Amino acid sequence: MTPALQAAKDAGGDVNLPSTNEGHLRDEFFTQEFNATYNGERLKGVVGVYYFDEEGSNRASTASSPTIDTDRSTKASAIFAQATYEIGFGVGLTAGVRYTDEDAEYTQYYRQQAAAPQTREENFTATTPKFGINWQVTADFMAYASYTEGFKSGGFSAVPPNTNVGTGNPGEPTPYDPEDVTSYEVGLKYTTPDDRFRINLAAYRAEYDGMQFPTFFVGTSTNYMTNATSGQVEGIEVEPVWQATDTLQLYGNGSFTTGKYTNPWQCASQYGAMMDCSDNEIPGQIPTKTTLGFRYAPEWSLWGSLTFNGSWVYTSAYFNNIANEGPLVQAQESDIFNLTASWVSENGRWNAALDARNLTDEHYIWSGLQLAHPQSPSVTGYVNAPREVFFRVGLNF
Repeated sequence: MTPALQAAKDAGGDVNLPSTNEGHLRDEFFTQEFNATYNGERLKGVVGVYYFDEEGSNRASTASSPTIDTDRSTKASAIFAQATYEIGFGVGLTAGVRYTDEDAEYTQYYRQQAAAPQTREENFTATTPKFGINWQVTADFMAYASYTEGFKSGGFSAVPPNTNVGTGNPGEPTPYDPEDVTSYEVGLKYTTPDDRFRINLAAYRAEYDGMQFPTFFVGTSTNYMTNATSGQVEGIEVEPVWQATDTLQLYGNGSFTTGKYTNPWQCASQYGAMMDCSDNEIPGQIPTKTTLGFRYAPEWSLWGSLTFNGSWVYTSAYFNNIANEGPLVQAQESDIFNLTASWVSENGRWNAALDARNLTDEHYIWSGLQLAHPQSPSVTGYVNAPREVFFRVGLNF
């Protein structure tokens, strides 16, 4: 015990010593992709195959340790193809498809609760198409639209054997299915004839099916990951860039998003009580995020070139938990200012930069974790980085 912990104990305080459990983690993966491309006058395309193999394990150092032993294995393969055909008048049609086959295996061994390891295996497959059209109306103006399907792999929740799962059976690795998404996007890109101003606009919608959220086994206080509900996210994004002068560029970016659940469903409050979450905000979704910035490269005839970059990033408040409860698990509204001054020598060999982030030293909660409990829920809030100043020097050789 350290002197500080011993003094606290001698003074009658409660001392929680760090765990003495030790373990060994191992993670290995291999991935390989082969593809062939074709570029013709009107037709451009790619076909390919992809393979992924990952294995991992976690081992406690002693047989009496309560630490869970785990083994996991994922083997995934995919074939894909995509092509764009120019039909004329500046119009191009795109079509593609990907087929994925994934075998997943998970083993848990709670050595003080079960006589033998518990293993589950699952197979996940998905066929995800893509269709699109783009129209180069003029040399300066282009419009497009796309339809895309995708999926997020399924997995397993570790459930201890002695845990109440509401069925009277021992707890075991519990699988959940992939999360599927269908995305729509339309947009345009425009550049003025003098190349001084450019703007990109996009509107999008994503429809989710089988959203992966933690919930409780019916009638118990045991949570696990499941495909809880469906949802829809939609919004617009705008990105302008203006070369105001030969030395000054102004730019911006804004995204404005709304989201809702499309099926009724029950989630747990901070006290573990089930509640209707149909009208809640989707966690992690930022309603408004904007950036305004500049890049200034003054005419400088001595010892190389100077560049100044500055930005203001605004992020609106958003929830990090499903129940939308507690200020510590709601990311707070923030305004962050950054400034960088950089120098490059005439021959490009030397460079240096002074970089200041969060100039006003603003403090806010950007993420949080809430653990439900019938009497005293546990909340952890994560604070953003304070003001940071970096000085870098580089040499190219």
